[in-house]
Amino acid sequence: MFYTGVNTNVCQSICLATSKDLYNWERYGSNPVVIPGAWEEGVYDQNKWSDCRDPMVLKDGRNFYCYYTARRMNKENRQKEHCIGISSSHDLINWKDEGFIPLRYSMKTPPESPFVVKHKQTFYLIYTNYKYGIVYLTSKDPVKGWQEMPEDKMSIM
Repeated sequence: MFYTGVNTNVCQSICLATSKDLYNWERYGSNPVVIPGAWEEGVYDQNKWSDCRDPMVLKDGRNFYCYYTARRMNKENRQKEHCIGISSSHDLINWKDEGFIPLRYSMKTPPESPFVVKHKQTFYLIYTNYKYGIVYLTSKDPVKGWQEMPEDKMSIM
């Protein structure tokens, strides 16, 4: 089970727990397993409130992908923006940062609960947007090439 762990400084990170019976859970000893990469420079800090939450793990072939909500520093305008982070793994324990998905329509408000499905070779990333409701992006690749729908077509609910 992947979950949002929070330390005493209210820094959020993705953690892992395992169970043999789905009733009794044991936290992984080397948590957190996923934290944002260098793209979060100046935003993610274990010593203060920081976003890295709402994990969703997708298996595609032999790889696993963790999608989570985060914030990043836009290096061009030095503004903090909300985004969706991505990490990949072959074993569900060791994760590689794969960067982030910028969200043009969710930069000022946090996206919530990303969820990814694959249908006919297209990946659909669905999340909650405070202004538009439930919206989605599409890509042919689980890491790159994510496209937001035009503003008038992005809302599915």
